[in-house]
Amino acid sequence: LISSSRDAQLAERLLQRMRDSKLVPNVVNYTAVLTAYGRRGDFHKATELLEEMRQAEVVPNIISWNALLDSFVKGDGNATRCLNEMVQTKMEPNVVSFTSMIDYHSRRADPEAAELWLLRMRSLHLRPSAVTFTAVLKGYAKTGQVDEAAKVLRRMALSQLPLDVVAWTGLLSACAAAKRWDVALCA
Repeated sequence: LISSSRDAQLAERLLQRMRDSKLVPNVVNYTAVLTAYGRRGDFHKATELLEEMRQAEVVPNIISWNALLDSFVKGDGNATRCLNEMVQTKMEPNVVSFTSMIDYHSRRADPEAAELWLLRMRSLHLRPSAVTFTAVLKGYAKTGQVDEAAKVLRRMALSQLPLDVVAWTGLLSACAAAKRWDVALCA
């Protein structure tokens, strides 16, 4: 797939080659390129491509929107504005959308905002995934809030989600930042 190459320029060239061959790109083709931009954090190009989709009367689906949102999260764009635009188009955010917003705030060392997005997600009766909880945990790890990170790990367990190596690494990172290894031993 185009998006797995992480080479947005190659993806863009392949999309252009389709057009040059008189083929009409569909939502899957555009989304593959959006995903490549997302992985690179190129929210400017991703936004341009979304507009191109609209001009071509190709309706973005939830995967397209989540790829665009990912580009804002990784590229320091205004992810909240992106999500709001998505909702204005009547596209309902899903677990991936909310996890991206949680990741956005955790990357900025704002675990409290990440927790608010988790609450909002749950208020819509969406079940957080292990990736969602790990994104919250990452925010606490960045700020050295080891007790809060341990609580997230416990909530994962209570939700019957697997405590994988990524989750444990998040807790260990928080313990290292706070020099509180006792918490890791009790978790």
